[in-house]
Amino acid sequence: MAKESKKTKKKKNIISVDFTGVQKGFARIKPGDYRAKVIAIEPGESNEGNDKLDWFYEIIEGKAAGQKPLPYNTTLTPQSLWNLRTVLEAHGIETEEDVMDLDLEEILETAEEVIISIDDNVYNGKTSSKITAISSLALGADSDDEEEEEEKPTKKKESKKESKKKVEEEEEDDTELDSADILKMDEDELAGVIEEHDLDVDLDDYDSIKLKRKAVAKAFEEGSSEDEGADDEEEDEESDEEGYSQDDIDEMGTKELAAIVKKHKLKVDLDSLSNTRKKRKAVSDALKKADLLD
Repeated sequence: MAKESKKTKKKKNIISVDFTGVQKGFARIKPGDYRAKVIAIEPGESNEGNDKLDWFYEIIEGKAAGQKPLPYNTTLTPQSLWNLRTVLEAHGIETEEDVMDLDLEEILETAEEVIISIDDNVYNGKTSSKITAISSLALGADSDDEEEEEEKPTKKKESKKESKKKVEEEEEDDTELDSADILKMDEDELAGVIEEHDLDVDLDDYDSIKLKRKAVAKAFEEGSSEDEGADDEEEDEESDEEGYSQDDIDEMGTKELAAIVKKHKLKVDLDSLSNTRKKRKAVSDALKKADLLD
């Protein structure tokens, strides 16, 4: 009996699969900042029964490009609307100081690309990637800032006194300082604003210049400076009395949780806890005892 030739012999257990247009699955992404676009916005309800918007982002450059979109949610409770405003403005969408209707389809069509900050999230012993912040493309290129600093290592930075003097000169020129100005400052200029306006911000609590800018801008907007008078202090007290919701805590990262512990002097040792979920629970329990959790 003649043997079948190698050319005509068919291989067994082979199937043909077409992966054209199929996205990559979920995979751990190295923590850092990535350029991304929003591809879907879906209204929903949180575990606490509050309305929310789920945003889905696709990374568009680098090795992580093409992976399955990562979710980011914004809760629509009054205490959490600052987060929604931050996301909208990062996409180049102007917000109003009154009731505002959001056309989700229009937002998807007009939204600008953004920078998403990704960190590790540990749950049940498994590590995955989670979006912790959304920022505008113009303000998110921390890597570019670092490169510029490396290229000019001998550049002399302004002292706190010089930064303070610059802020004073700008105010004397009738140029009112606002959050947009703060989001363009370097670290020494931020230190000058903190000192000038007596803001409750410790720059050492934040790793990147972007986070430092946002923290100072937020504190400035909330009117924590002495110059804004007693009316702003009353508003801050009312804000404190409103407390936090569980949804607020569930959206926070380690640095935000640490800020709450420091602000309210809670008896919580975050460093002793192994993951973000346990840290959130510990802060929630402490806020309940302090009657600060809605």
